[in-house]
Amino acid sequence: MSTMEKALAQALEPLVDRILALEKQLEALAARAVPEPEAIEVNIDDVVTALKADTGFMQDARGDAGTAGAGGIAGEPGAAGEDGAGIDAPTWSETKVYREGSVVTHHFGQYYRALTDTAAEPGENESAWERVGTAGWRWRGLKPDAATLKAGDFYIDGGSLFLQGTAGEPRMIVQRGQRGDRGEKGDRGEKGERGERGMDGRSFVGGMLSPEGLTLVAEDGSTVEVQVAGFEWGGQ
Repeated sequence: MSTMEKALAQALEPLVDRILALEKQLEALAARAVPEPEAIEVNIDDVVTALKADTGFMQDARGDAGTAGAGGIAGEPGAAGEDGAGIDAPTWSETKVYREGSVVTHHFGQYYRALTDTAAEPGENESAWERVGTAGWRWRGLKPDAATLKAGDFYIDGGSLFLQGTAGEPRMIVQRGQRGDRGEKGDRGEKGERGERGMDGRSFVGGMLSPEGLTLVAEDGSTVEVQVAGFEWGGQ
């Protein structure tokens, strides 16, 4: 062994001894029995409630509010929708002229749209108005021509009340009752007031028989021809 190798071995000897001593200490620590940690049950709802109640924790967790973002680009306008037939539609008036496309209510809750500029009544002129939907009804009185009946029409037929259905079939709403018994004779009414005097009758001053009948002559000279039933001319 050279002199340099001997010097190096002498210099490393204390370091090697220190490393061996540390290895023995680690083995001793590993040989000791380390107790396992005790298990603790935690209810997550209780933890959340406790954290929410801690204002300091919530402030730290929430952080400061950020700055408002820039506004988005406005979208393109949508297409125009069709005219609705809502409760805001005005009631038809016979004093107004309605423009094509106008929507009105008429009769009892029925909606109509004008097919042209018109002052005609809705429901009576199909070339001027078209009905929107089947809501509402219309009173027709005594049964009209069946071809003119529309859904929602009320009418009387034979003393019974009918409603024209949406499928074109009539439905009896109220049936005519049976004829009642004749009522008792009422008391005689009071005597009425005397009427005004009539005009004087016409006076005749003469008459003449002829084959044509009887001719009467009035005071003013006018004549009246009278046909006498059963009269036969027997003169010459």
